[in-house]
Amino acid sequence: MRARLGPFLPLALALASALGAACHGSGPEPANVAPAQSLSLAASSKSAPAPRASSPRIDLAKMTDKEACGLPVEGQAQHVLQHDAPTALPEPQCPAGNPFCDSVESPPAGADACFVANENIRRAEAKSRAPAPRAAGTSAPPPRPADVSAAWDGVKKPKYLDRIDAHFHLTKAEQGLLRRNGFVVLDRVAYTDYASAFHDVFQEELPLYVGIDPILHAVFRGTESVLERVEQKKLAPALRSLLRKMRGTLARSRGVYDETTLADLDLHLAVAASLAGEEPGRDGGHSLFGQEEAVRAVLAAVGNKTLEPIELFGRPRVVDFSQLEPRGHYSAFNPEAKWSPSAYFQAVMWLSRLEYNLVSRSSRSSHPDASPDPRETPREARDALALADLVQRAGALSELAAFEEVYGAFAGRREDVSIPELLRIMQKEGIRPNDPAAPEKLKTAIGDGYERTARTHFTPENAPELPAIATLLGPRIVPDIAPLTRLVHDRVPGRHRLGAADVAHLLGHDRANHWLAADLKQFAPLGAELGAARRQLASQAERGKDVQASWLRAIVALSRDPEGVRPSFMSRDAYADSRMNSALVAYGQLRHTFVLLAGQGYDSYGCEIPDAYLEPLAPAYDALLAHVEGLRKAAGGGFAGLERTLRTLRAIAGTELGSGAPTEAQRTWLAMVAEYLPKGGYSGDSGEPPKWTGWYFDMFENREIGATVASAFVADYFTLTNRQEVAYLGAEGPRLGVFVVDTGGEPRAMVGPVARGYEVHAPITGRLDDKSALTNPNRQAAWREGFAAPEPPVPPLDVQGRMFHCKRAGGLEARLVLASDKDLGSVAVTLLDHHADPLAPPLGREAHAGLTVFRFYLPNAGFEDLPFGGTRLRTPVEAMHVRIHDLEQSGAGQGPYDYTTSPSVFTGKDFETEGLPARPRGVEAFVIGRAAR
Repeated sequence: MRARLGPFLPLALALASALGAACHGSGPEPANVAPAQSLSLAASSKSAPAPRASSPRIDLAKMTDKEACGLPVEGQAQHVLQHDAPTALPEPQCPAGNPFCDSVESPPAGADACFVANENIRRAEAKSRAPAPRAAGTSAPPPRPADVSAAWDGVKKPKYLDRIDAHFHLTKAEQGLLRRNGFVVLDRVAYTDYASAFHDVFQEELPLYVGIDPILHAVFRGTESVLERVEQKKLAPALRSLLRKMRGTLARSRGVYDETTLADLDLHLAVAASLAGEEPGRDGGHSLFGQEEAVRAVLAAVGNKTLEPIELFGRPRVVDFSQLEPRGHYSAFNPEAKWSPSAYFQAVMWLSRLEYNLVSRSSRSSHPDASPDPRETPREARDALALADLVQRAGALSELAAFEEVYGAFAGRREDVSIPELLRIMQKEGIRPNDPAAPEKLKTAIGDGYERTARTHFTPENAPELPAIATLLGPRIVPDIAPLTRLVHDRVPGRHRLGAADVAHLLGHDRANHWLAADLKQFAPLGAELGAARRQLASQAERGKDVQASWLRAIVALSRDPEGVRPSFMSRDAYADSRMNSALVAYGQLRHTFVLLAGQGYDSYGCEIPDAYLEPLAPAYDALLAHVEGLRKAAGGGFAGLERTLRTLRAIAGTELGSGAPTEAQRTWLAMVAEYLPKGGYSGDSGEPPKWTGWYFDMFENREIGATVASAFVADYFTLTNRQEVAYLGAEGPRLGVFVVDTGGEPRAMVGPVARGYEVHAPITGRLDDKSALTNPNRQAAWREGFAAPEPPVPPLDVQGRMFHCKRAGGLEARLVLASDKDLGSVAVTLLDHHADPLAPPLGREAHAGLTVFRFYLPNAGFEDLPFGGTRLRTPVEAMHVRIHDLEQSGAGQGPYDYTTSPSVFTGKDFETEGLPARPRGVEAFVIGRAAR
């Protein structure tokens, strides 16, 4: 009879007690255990859909191994053949004197030259950079393979595709995109970070495709970590000292400045002190001169997180308090942090964005009206002079110089009048803050100098000459601010919104015009402004000597096609969209890093891997190398692994562009991409710490944290005041791509992680950070639709699955129990090993409403007693594949549905993964359809 257990569950569970010895006893191996080859997979039924009447719901989470092992079963157990487990591998150890190593330095005794250890990686690295061999007696490079340009026809099955399909079970939609484009991104195969994706490819022994996205991500994390380290160690102490000195001196400045100026400076610095987290005074406040009510009003506006009018320094103005919302690396939760990055962010944002209007020109700064107001603001000019004088009298110029040195090196120039520059003017012109004529003298001294090119504050339309302003710390005017402002009114009348396609065009991608077609038709001036904006950005980025500019140049280089032999998919529109995706994500990473420094424009991964290939974007690698050289200089050293790896990647790209494929040594190096050894090693009891070894981990200063923190982020890049919204670019966790490389030999299918970028527009109020952006429903990425297959909808089922283990003589019985309230028809279960390969052919059953049991006999597996008590399960089963052959049987759709897990045990220090989908792992309990109730 069939094991239709739904209505008989109470009886089945009552029998479990009597059958308990069968679960944990040591009797003979069951007579009904059959060898795997006797199994034939049940065919998919094409009968009419089964009735949809529900069966009493069963909660497998409450079922014990004893109860599950006592369930009546159908048919014979699937016999899993003896299988080598990873515990049989040579066990690496930390070198003497370093018991806390985080990578494998030398291969253990018995390991071959492809064991992922630093020594082997360095050896392959040296061979990878060696010049290509030349024919004897000639200076010419070796001839290219005869079929180097035989493009894949989309029909003949590429080499390795069967293995890839066996692991990921490509849907019809995914197969269609692969045939059409030569590559496809599987949005359903999701990861939180690139390192885990690379490790899956390595562990499952799949042909590896190394795209540009994970390389850009490593550069992003490296650059951001340098800035964060400098801010924590140098600038945060400088900020505390700066505020302490200035406020202490201000408290003793009655009679030095007039009462109005004292009050203005007091308010400015009191708000900064509060935001920085300084302890309040004896009266519970931060104001030195009884202005606590005014300070609270400003702090309340900061809390509103929006663009709002406020009375400040004697006049109404619009201040974008949303800019003070911590984001970027300043909002990331890190339990190891020894400072408050969010408090630092808010205080520095306040001190670098709150401006004093010196000379109004077309309109005073932050004027809260649609019409310009060119009237001068002598009170603010006097405040600025007093602020400069106060810094000097307080002996705080060295602290200010620390900010200028770091932020100048990282993000370049500023366009406001700095404090040192104000002091120079004051000395040259003999201007004193308490001089009644000081504002007019300052205006004369400034003249038409200090011209500004970028709107970084609220600005009325029809104000072409931006005012001369002063701030304490100053926003940096990076090369992309002014070009972006050209793309909205008033340069393009009536255009109040821009988006990702505008950014892509500025970054050099002509494919962006396809996504801008409607706007180009609607707004006549847009085409010319796009061209001018692109040239302006490229010119300014080329002239920049700072870290931001060199990074931006590398992003622009993504638009340049490398010369040489390239796979045919690189000539198609879908690939152009994919390259745009890479550039937009990289630009978002740039903005994420420099969210505090840069002003914002306002409108007015051995040898078992069978093959490998690197996306040969030589111009981008050249630019990234130049960026990292500058980064190492700014950081005072470090990042040798990042630079060394980039040089090897550049050498491989050169080889591929010349011959169509990497050399054998280069393939060997690429294959050693990412190996993870969990705590205790392969055996689990070696006492060794966890180890992250491979060239991808070498790209990170902290190989554990840097490589394994979630790659999702969001960054705001433009404020659209007329629509009361902010434009953002971001990325979720990477997705796995399948690429057909048809150069340097027959077409080969390969897999590798790809960025999943998006854009979003959201209200100014409450700017998005990395975490909140993941729940915003308005994220979109039209440019991905041509190459990324969307995740298929989860069928409307309520199927639970859970693995149970029953002791058997000479081995173990693994039981996968499915619980469903509907008849599912034919279902097949395949147990997978450490490489996600089948341990035996699929075991098929007709799954009806209620419980269905899939039995597998595992010889030499079982529970092992531990030295200090308890037991540990030893089993070769590390993943599984469950296929419902036809959803029509349950009335939940049509065609098959596959649930597949990864065998990976990869882990790291990922602090923020909420909201990020990830490929399921191991043989944990699962639900298909609705969440378990």
